[in-house]
Amino acid sequence: MNELPPPQGPLARFGDLRPVLVEVAAEGRWEEARVISAGTVPSPAEVSLWLREYAAEGAADIAVEVFFHEPGGESGKGSGGESGDGRVFLGMRRPELEDPVRAGAFVHAVTASLADGSCARLADAVRRWWWPGAFTGPPHALDLGVVNAWHSVGPARVWRTGAPPPEPEDIAERLATRPELLAPSELPLAVEVAYGHPWPHWLGIQLHRAGGPLGIARQLSDLTGPFTDPPR
Repeated sequence: MNELPPPQGPLARFGDLRPVLVEVAAEGRWEEARVISAGTVPSPAEVSLWLREYAAEGAADIAVEVFFHEPGGESGKGSGGESGDGRVFLGMRRPELEDPVRAGAFVHAVTASLADGSCARLADAVRRWWWPGAFTGPPHALDLGVVNAWHSVGPARVWRTGAPPPEPEDIAERLATRPELLAPSELPLAVEVAYGHPWPHWLGIQLHRAGGPLGIARQLSDLTGPFTDPPR
């Protein structure tokens, strides 16, 4: 295991959440992701086969996400009515995922660590599977999208690095131009706090759908304010 400190800063509030599933997807098509429940450990060869199938379709951009819930929470990805800070996901792209054999070994090791309890909390997973400096410093963007429909619905960028922290009214105005994001759905909304160094990685926080654009915008602002405007 990497000897990294536990998550610091805004991510620390989620440190005790429990892993419930892993997703592997190509080219951002989370609608077609391979879903692996926590406790299930596919073999390296099985994962490599999935990735070779993706490659045969011309897909080379592979990403992994791990979903977490509050202890005792549901084991699925939730519904559009659930709150954000009880259900989050962490994602990454990294060099190991560019080769089917290395990626097979990596995904196998991640799922094994969830099954054997060595990564029983989000904090443990960050220390073991991310890298020094992950989730630190200002993110490069905030995107709002629909979980497992990120590709088909498309996200809305509501903030980028260098801009002032987004005000709820500004976010609501942006969302009003994207009614497809707010259409009734069993899939939850989420805001992704996206980082780019040294490899793309992100924190997703699921949101209530209640309250219309302004209600969603206020949730988003409250949950992401510590990331875009950290205390000095």
